[in-house]
Amino acid sequence: MDRAAEQRRLQDQLRAIADHLLRYDRIIVSQARVGIVDLQKIIIGIMGLGITLASFILIMLYRDTAAALVCLTGEIRTFDFQEPTVSCPKNTCREVADLHEAINGFAARMRQTAPETVGLDRQEAQAMLAETINETTNQLNGIMNYAQLLSDTAEEEALSEEKRVMLRKIIEGGTKIAAVWKRITL
Repeated sequence: MDRAAEQRRLQDQLRAIADHLLRYDRIIVSQARVGIVDLQKIIIGIMGLGITLASFILIMLYRDTAAALVCLTGEIRTFDFQEPTVSCPKNTCREVADLHEAINGFAARMRQTAPETVGLDRQEAQAMLAETINETTNQLNGIMNYAQLLSDTAEEEALSEEKRVMLRKIIEGGTKIAAVWKRITL
C-alpha cells in the first residue's frame, strides 16, 4: 500500500506541475500574441503609407494623360469637321499629342478633300478613310496599352478603387472609339 500511496502522491505532484506548466504556457502565448499584434500593426501602417505614396506618385505622373484623354473624348463626340482643330492640352504625353495630331490631320484632310471626294469613287474614299482610321487606331492602341500596363500594376500596388475606375474608363473609352472606327471601315 505504501507503493500505491506513493504513486498517487507522485501523480498528484505531476498533475500540479502540468497545471503550472499550462499556466506558464498561457502567459507566454498571450505575451507573444501581444508582441505579434503590435508588429503586425507597425507593418500594416508602413504598407499603408507606401501604398498611399505610390498612389499619389501615380496620380501626379498620369493625371495630365487621363485629363487629356477625357477632354479628347468629349471633343470627339461633338466634333464638327468644319471646325479648325481639336485642341490639345499643353501638358500631355507624347502619345496623346500624337493622337491629337492624327485626328487634326484627319479633319484637315476631310475638309480639303471633301469637294474632291465628290469625283472619287466609293472605294477610293473608303481607302482614304481606312488609312486615316488606321493611323489614329495605332495611336489609340498605344494609349490603351499604357493604360492597361497601369491597370496591371494597379493591382500589385493596391491602388484605390477610384484610380482603377479611371484606368478602366480610359481602356473602355479607347475600346469604344476603336469600335466606332471599325464600324466606319466596314
